[in-house]
Amino acid sequence: MLLWLTFPMSAQAQTIYQCRTPAGKVTLQDAPCAEGQVTERAVVSGQQIAKERYLRDSHPHVTPQIKSALHSMECRAHKQSYDSARKWADSAVRGKDVRQMERANAAVHRAGQKIAELGC
Repeated sequence: MLLWLTFPMSAQAQTIYQCRTPAGKVTLQDAPCAEGQVTERAVVSGQQIAKERYLRDSHPHVTPQIKSALHSMECRAHKQSYDSARKWADSAVRGKDVRQMERANAAVHRAGQKIAELGC
C-alpha cells in the first residue's frame, strides 16, 4: 500500500470526452463537453499507465511474471486509447470539423507511437 503513496504524480493523463448535444449528436473530444451538452463518458488513460510502468520498471522485487502482466495491461490501455482516438477522428471527419480532425489525428499518432514503443 505504501508503494502507491510513493508514486510520483507527474504523469500526463489523456482524457477523451464523449459528449451528446441536445439535438442528439455525439462527439469525441479532448476538452470537456460544452455547456448544454451531456458528458456520456470520459476515458482517462495516462495516470494508470504511469503507475503500471512505475511498478514494472522501478521495483526489483517485482517478478518477471508481474512485469509481463503489467506490460500487457499497459498495451491494452494504449490500444484502448488508440481505438477511442480513431473513433474521435472518424466522428470529426463525419462532422467536417477540421480543428477536431487535427486534434484527433494527433491523439491517434501519440497512441500509435506508444504501442510501437512498447512492441505491443
